[in-house]
Amino acid sequence: MVVEVAEQAASLAGAALSSTANVFGSSLGEVQTAIDQMVMIESEDGLLSPTRFKNSVHNTASGLLSIAAENRGFSTAVAGGQATVAMSLLEALSLLETEGGTVVVAVADEPVPDPFKEGHEYEALAVGFCLSRDASPERSLARVAAFERRPGCRYAGELPEPIRGNPAAAGLPLLEAVLGGGRLTVPLELDEDRPYSVEVDAGGRA
Repeated sequence: MVVEVAEQAASLAGAALSSTANVFGSSLGEVQTAIDQMVMIESEDGLLSPTRFKNSVHNTASGLLSIAAENRGFSTAVAGGQATVAMSLLEALSLLETEGGTVVVAVADEPVPDPFKEGHEYEALAVGFCLSRDASPERSLARVAAFERRPGCRYAGELPEPIRGNPAAAGLPLLEAVLGGGRLTVPLELDEDRPYSVEVDAGGRA
């Protein structure tokens, strides 16, 4: 999922994944693979599969994409719980401020497996964005600014029940604002009284 939305975001922006900086966000990462490893320790001979282990860590997607795209540049993985979208975007904005260039942000979470599923039941979701300080007017969909905590900033829409609760769903209000046109302040956390937020200026497009 992460690789798919990263590729889509870069392609729509006219950017090459071989040269972008990449930020990957996930609240739990490859959690099913990690649990499978725990089961192996408990119920089998206690030995772990090296192949499965390397795919149980949080930066699996970033490593695989870097190899596939032959990207030797900056790549990182962020885990921030329900604030994962906000922290991933903050990482990207910080990179743009200090290094410039183009940054792809991809955030995804899969369904939470047993034994941690109770209270966290949602379907898989991934969202991706491509940010650049030097985007051409033809490719740029919106400007993003003023990353800060904003008391009382709420998402006015309604998320579909199957993905409600997925940490990656906090990226949907931003995606909606970028595609919808106009100028507004968008929360990057859901169900928070003082969420991280950004100002989105989509140029008054219909």
